[in-house]
Amino acid sequence: MAEPPAPPPEPTGCRFTLTGLLVTLLIIGILTGLLIVSLNAAKETANRSACQSDFCQLYKAMHVYLSHFGRGHAYMPHTGQAFWLCLDQCLDPVHPPTYASQSPACGNNSLFICPSTWQLGRGMDYLGPRKQTPPSNPSALMNGLLPGLIIGCDKPGNHKNGGNVLLFDGVTRFIGDPDYASALNQTE
Repeated sequence: MAEPPAPPPEPTGCRFTLTGLLVTLLIIGILTGLLIVSLNAAKETANRSACQSDFCQLYKAMHVYLSHFGRGHAYMPHTGQAFWLCLDQCLDPVHPPTYASQSPACGNNSLFICPSTWQLGRGMDYLGPRKQTPPSNPSALMNGLLPGLIIGCDKPGNHKNGGNVLLFDGVTRFIGDPDYASALNQTE
């Protein structure tokens, strides 16, 4: 009698096991988590840079304002947030059309809102100087004689672990929490 045919060999190729699938999903989850953390850090860095750019534009607008209205004054006539808001008064009849056409801040309300907290209708995110300085030296602003004086600062909470500050000489930098608290004392 003939022997029965041998059973066909079992395939040894592509078999997915539940364990293999779970390990694969776990690895994908870990990599996705790392990617999200990296993207959030990159987004915060980009927002800090955009915020510094806003401060630079506001500083330029301040110089345009002073060239038109300064006439021997070292500072704009306001403190705190009003310091920055007077830059946007280009539609006011007091300000001539030449100021409106040259000011980087005129009509650009996005300059006054920090990119990290950008929300419609939120209002201004930057603080201005606590006092009008220096009353004794009208040309100090134009000559940059007070490089360490802080004239602008982020509101608390705009950025993680600190905030951007604008110095009297136009330098903008990010400073960490301990120094940021002292910068807040110089602004309002």
